[in-house]
Amino acid sequence: MKIHITKHMTKRFPACLVAIALIIAVLPLSGLAAEATTSNNANAQNYTSYAARPVNSYLFANGDNTFTRFEHIYGSGIVVEVFDAGFNCVSTSEIPMELSIFGGFYSGSDYNFIVFGQSNRSEDNSLEVFRVVKYSKTWQRLGSTGLSNCNTTVPFDAGSLRMTEYGNMLYIRSSHEMYKEVDGYNHQSNITFSVSIPDMRITDGFWGVMNTSYGYVSHSFNQFILTSGSTLAAVDHGDAHPRSIVLLVYSTPAGGERFITGGSASPVTLLSIPGSIGANFTGASIGGFEVSASSYLVAGNSVAHNSDYQSNRTRNIFVSVTPVNNPTSSNTQVKWLTHHAENGQAVTSTPHLVSIFSNTFVILWSEGDTVK
Repeated sequence: MKIHITKHMTKRFPACLVAIALIIAVLPLSGLAAEATTSNNANAQNYTSYAARPVNSYLFANGDNTFTRFEHIYGSGIVVEVFDAGFNCVSTSEIPMELSIFGGFYSGSDYNFIVFGQSNRSEDNSLEVFRVVKYSKTWQRLGSTGLSNCNTTVPFDAGSLRMTEYGNMLYIRSSHEMYKEVDGYNHQSNITFSVSIPDMRITDGFWGVMNTSYGYVSHSFNQFILTSGSTLAAVDHGDAHPRSIVLLVYSTPAGGERFITGGSASPVTLLSIPGSIGANFTGASIGGFEVSASSYLVAGNSVAHNSDYQSNRTRNIFVSVTPVNNPTSSNTQVKWLTHHAENGQAVTSTPHLVSIFSNTFVILWSEGDTVK
């Protein structure tokens, strides 16, 4: 797959469009322009210490020349706004938080989904730690399902949450802090489970401690999931097992009630990370995972992997390219889109990777007050 790179520098986007947000039960305001909600989520996809956070801002097209902004604002709740073709806010509404922690949002083909969570420090197996709520496209609440007894003390801990669907199945991949181990520590890893959309029933999942053949990554500082045809694939940012940005391709076809029980996941190293196993600093971040007709694409940034790795701070933007028909580490290429020298002035953010239409994608990142 050829990658054509065109860089554009633009003025900083308005905060209401950069920090994409969520609101529920959209109520039209008699055709009058509404005032868009201000949040502090701008550039929140960027992470440099070690871990990402749940995605709080979303923007998607409705198919009628309007756009919906979904935004979770810490301390204020969830806002959903509709914008016309000129990006004028025409309606705004709020959605109640059902549990104390927001995990993520997904605009599906027929329904909208939100995942909420709550802490479980007492390691109570009966406590609902994750709740997946299904809404109509006009934000009527249609049902929910809860996950308990899932080895979780803190949902969405030191990571994110993303979802995808195939047929009647919804797939959810996130992070969590686990129950205390024999070494006395509560370790962090990813967690993945599936939900039957028609009856909102959890059908399969993995939240134990194992290895990448189970889709397990620890620590996992960012999580992505999608389907390519009927193939389910995920990407994680690992600092220990494995210490890499890793693609995991599941053997069981998507669409059935099981995706890991009776199956396995094959790991593909996209970018190896030097340093000690489990050292939280990796000098890298990832911000996008998409699939073209030929390739899995992952966008991120990283410091130089040389002998000065631990002290390097200048990050360059990359996209990894892995063939869909033979996804292996040896077949993966890493394309560097910037070449900033160490100790220079450039400070690149975690990039976004946006699918425009079939086989056309845009990578966006910021350097200072400009978007490239």
